[in-house]
Amino acid sequence: MIGKIKEGMYEERFQDMIDDKALLAAANAVAEVFAAGGREAKPDDIDLERAIEAGLSELPPALRGEASTADLKKTLSEKDFIWRRHGARCFEPGIPSFAAYVRERCGERPELVGGVGG
Repeated sequence: MIGKIKEGMYEERFQDMIDDKALLAAANAVAEVFAAGGREAKPDDIDLERAIEAGLSELPPALRGEASTADLKKTLSEKDFIWRRHGARCFEPGIPSFAAYVRERCGERPELVGGVGG
């Protein structure tokens, strides 16, 4: 369980992404990659772009936007959702507990990322 202050910070960051369904779907898909692989998860560019594409495929076409998978991956990096050490091939989650928070919130409201719910 995360503390109230951290939860407030995470909710604010989550709300910053919620209007861009493609970005939120990408973040959720990337968070799933890290969750599935645990501490050993070491996704590279191709792994993340495949995950993002899979996440986007869950969205209705009208919500996918114009951003490419590479653009979405870059935005996630700029937002510190993912990062890569200088010269490294693989990515790491920016804040692992925030990635878990995104997964949890998207799980509670699957319609945010193309699932059925409401």
